[in-house]
This record gives sequence, structure tokens and C-alpha cells, in this order.
Amino acid sequence: MASDSASGIAAPWAVIDSVSASRHLVSASAQAAAIVSEVAASSRAMVATGQPSPLTDELAGDLLPAARAIAEPLRAYGVFAAVVPPAADDTAAATLLRFLGRDPHWSA
Repeated sequence: MASDSASGIAAPWAVIDSVSASRHLVSASAQAAAIVSEVAASSRAMVATGQPSPLTDELAGDLLPAARAIAEPLRAYGVFAAVVPPAADDTAAATLLRFLGRDPHWSA
């Protein structure tokens, strides 16, 4: 923690910076968890139960900016596959799934 050189007391901005960094990390982790959860739920719904995907275009649109921010480093660990090339008629959900390495029209 940074300190005020005159008094040796911890500088208040150091505490604020630390809290801000922690919140950012938690926020990024929560976004990653939400993305992974939605993609997994989408796959399970389509394959295991034959139901339509629970991933709506509205939710996909909300998750896409976070996916774009966090997906690349996670690809190296196999969390997400390579981007699937987009199609001209992709919905927001299809765009998100393709970006995360999933074929939105895949079936078992």
C-alpha cells in the first residue's frame, strides 16, 4: 500500500485503487462465468433435451462485449474453441456462439 512520505500513513488513494481493482476482477470473473454458463446451457438444451436454446438475442447482445474482452486468453486453455466464421443471417445469439467457437446450428 502506498504511504504518505511525511506521516508514514497509508495513502487513501491506494486503498481506493485496491478496491477498484478487486471489483474489476470480480466483475470480469462474473462475466466469464455468465458466458460459460449460458453457452453450456445452450448446448445442453439443444442436445440433451431437444429444446430450443435458452440463450436469447437480448442476453447474447449483453454478453458479447464481455466475451470479446475475455475470450482470447481463455482459448489457450481450451475454455473456448476458435471462432466459427459468421453467416450473413446470424442473430445476436448465433454471433456470440460463433465467437465462442460454437456452431449455432449444430445438432447431435
